[in-house]
Amino acid sequence: MPSVEGEFKSQLGLTFVFSFVFETTEISGSGRFKTSVPPFLSKATLIYTSPDQLSGKKHFSGFVGPDKLTLELDDGPTIEGPLQNKIDEAIETSGFIDWSTAK
Repeated sequence: MPSVEGEFKSQLGLTFVFSFVFETTEISGSGRFKTSVPPFLSKATLIYTSPDQLSGKKHFSGFVGPDKLTLELDDGPTIEGPLQNKIDEAIETSGFIDWSTAK
């Protein structure tokens, strides 16, 4: 499966932003957790099957903490990576991601 590196961060507890850079395209977006999480930053990896999966609004579930981010989208892609600053405990969460593409 293809994968790309990027950045995923949450600053306000319920919201997050992310960006992943392909060869000539940046895939970015934002989203919302259903459960509040502490602020964090992750150098994350996006693993997907088809670029068609990386558009629109998608539901996810997963965990944040204590030292990693793991999100699984309902249509297959995953976002995972180490947290730059550990948090006290793993928090199970879900929510929605809105993908956008900038060239």
